[in-house]
Amino acid sequence: MDSVLFIVGSPFQCLCMMEAIYHFSIIEYDVLVPDKTVGSNSEKVTTLLNDKSISFSTYSIHHGVKDLLVYFLKRRKKYKNIFIGDYFNPIREAMAVYYGKCNYNLFFIDDGTQALSLFSRNPRYRYESKKWEYWFKFIFLIGRLKGCGKPSFYTIFDVHSSRFNIIRNEFSSLQTSRIISKSNCYIIGTNSSKLQFRDVTYLYLLEQTVEWLRRIWPTEKIYYCPHRGDYHNLEISAWCKHNYVEWFETRVAVEYDFVNQCIYPQTVVGFTSNALYTLKMLFPKSDIKTVMYHVCSDFADCETETIRREMNSKGIETINVL
Repeated sequence: MDSVLFIVGSPFQCLCMMEAIYHFSIIEYDVLVPDKTVGSNSEKVTTLLNDKSISFSTYSIHHGVKDLLVYFLKRRKKYKNIFIGDYFNPIREAMAVYYGKCNYNLFFIDDGTQALSLFSRNPRYRYESKKWEYWFKFIFLIGRLKGCGKPSFYTIFDVHSSRFNIIRNEFSSLQTSRIISKSNCYIIGTNSSKLQFRDVTYLYLLEQTVEWLRRIWPTEKIYYCPHRGDYHNLEISAWCKHNYVEWFETRVAVEYDFVNQCIYPQTVVGFTSNALYTLKMLFPKSDIKTVMYHVCSDFADCETETIRREMNSKGIETINVL
């Protein structure tokens, strides 16, 4: 595969990009990343790309379309194959249309468990508003006029779709054959500042999760891996210190950090986080669990149950800690 452009904006998207480079035997490619993203994304993305000696360029979206038009005028190179992270980001798909050659190939890559929903849902699920619906349809039309056919989705999930050519991402390049003794328990934090839990607070749910782990693994040390976008991390950090739970600050992404630091966890517990799915692929001998919880929104609760069922089918057990 030649003439390739990657447009990515999170550590996990970068990991999927690196796997795509390995999977498709890509030799020459260009990488574009936004210069300012949510939470600590930019710093972690830069760290990962520098670790792997991957050159990249940045683009600005501070002033929306104006910045994008200026960037388009500066960069005119066209590509036959374009990979973009975040299926729900219209800016990146507009960039794909602009940078694509005639009859270009479009690939989407994973950006979390929301991908599970979009494969089975009505395409309108993609649109946050009428404005975005018209914008996506306009981009789609331009793409079709340039000869872009049915897009592909390079995903870790075992799914089927009539809208995409599904290509499985096995994370073969990240998996390790090293024999490492299993040790310690890790809790993968969720973004508690965005979730509205039903009947309980996140800290109470966290407290019950820690108690559950201590009953099962009384001699193992427990670590908490914070979500990079959680505005409550300061409060959660204080709670962890008070309850003798170690704070595990990820340098890039928990999957990448575990492999790089030769960590083979005894148990990993999370809250339907995408990391549970990938950790199960990378560390099949670890005990991976997802905590049962409910959120206030019935719609979101239904989405969470869909994710749990998929995880259960892959050997990730749901536990009730309350």
